[in-house]
Amino acid sequence: MDKIFAAKKIEETLQEQIGVMKQVYEHQKILSYCVLNRSWDGVEQSVVKTTEASQAFFRLDKQCFLFLEQLKPYSSDAHSFYGYISVLPEPERKNLECLYRTLQHLMAISKIENDSLGTYVAHARSLVDGMVQAVEHHCKSSFYTARGTPSSANISRLVIDTVL
Repeated sequence: MDKIFAAKKIEETLQEQIGVMKQVYEHQKILSYCVLNRSWDGVEQSVVKTTEASQAFFRLDKQCFLFLEQLKPYSSDAHSFYGYISVLPEPERKNLECLYRTLQHLMAISKIENDSLGTYVAHARSLVDGMVQAVEHHCKSSFYTARGTPSSANISRLVIDTVL
């Protein structure tokens, strides 16, 4: 395959990846908004759309790698994107570098969004676990059997009537 033709295919694939990554980021922002505002109706839909977009991105990533392999097949020195495109003329190489940097930027902000949501959920989960453990500990000595011996409370029926 001609190197210029491969470069055009890589460019098209990178542009598609950028579009998909923008979709992933938009779905992540919607998901974060839903979680932070306790709007549980949109959570499942956002997770499904994010997963679908992520799968499309990985499919495009494999496709891009196949095109990159056509630029420098069986090369041991082409370990990175920049190593692969180094064989291209400067105008094509500069264009691909710009697209690749844009893609890296979108991936970085998506990772930051994902990490911040994960941290928030982990903190909320530990807060609720701590509250349940405190209630469970407090309830252990509050319940007695008909014979007067202490019994443990059935925590599975605990209802927290508070917005966290």
